[in-house]
Amino acid sequence: MEAEATTSPVSVSPYAVNRLSQGCFRPETDRDKCESTTVESEVTRAPGEAMTDDMHPNLSLMKQLNLKDLDACETIFADDFVWHYFNERMPEIDGVYRGVDGLKSFFAKLGKNSSGSFEVNPIDIRIAGDELVVTQVRNCMTLDNSSFEFDAVVVWRIVNGKLAEAWDIPAVNTIRTVSKR
Repeated sequence: MEAEATTSPVSVSPYAVNRLSQGCFRPETDRDKCESTTVESEVTRAPGEAMTDDMHPNLSLMKQLNLKDLDACETIFADDFVWHYFNERMPEIDGVYRGVDGLKSFFAKLGKNSSGSFEVNPIDIRIAGDELVVTQVRNCMTLDNSSFEFDAVVVWRIVNGKLAEAWDIPAVNTIRTVSKR
C-alpha cells in the first residue's frame, strides 16, 4: 500500500508521553468524556517485583513512538514492520499494512474517513514478556456527523529492539456515542 500523507492525522493524549516515561497508565476517571486527563500513576511491574527507576527497554521504545509524526520515529520500526487492523465495520481500512509507509497509509485513510477527527487516548500499557507490549486505548472520532468512542487494544511485537508487528483490535460491539466536540 502506498503512503497517502507524510504525517498522520492522529491525536495522542498529552499525558501519554509522561505516562509512558513512567512505564504506567491508569484508566481515566471520566469515562463519559473522550478527553485526556492527568491521572495518578500505577507502575507496570510483575507481582511482587520491587519498584525501580529502570524502565523496561520495550517501554523505552514505545515512549519514542509518535503517531502524529511517524517520520520522526521511523527508526524504531523494523524494515519489514506489519500493521494488522481488524474491523469488519470499516472494510475500507480493514487489512494488513506493510512498513512505515503502510502505517502512514492506514492513518491517512482513517483520517480521511473521519474528516481528521480521529484521536487516540492511551489508557494502559503492559509488558508481556520480552517480546510483546499491549496497549489499551480509547479511540474517538466523528463519522457521518456522529461522534463516538470505542476501546481497542494494540499488541506490539518487538524484535531486536524494533517494532516488528502490531495488531490493532477495536471493540466494535461496544461503541459509545459522545457529544460533539
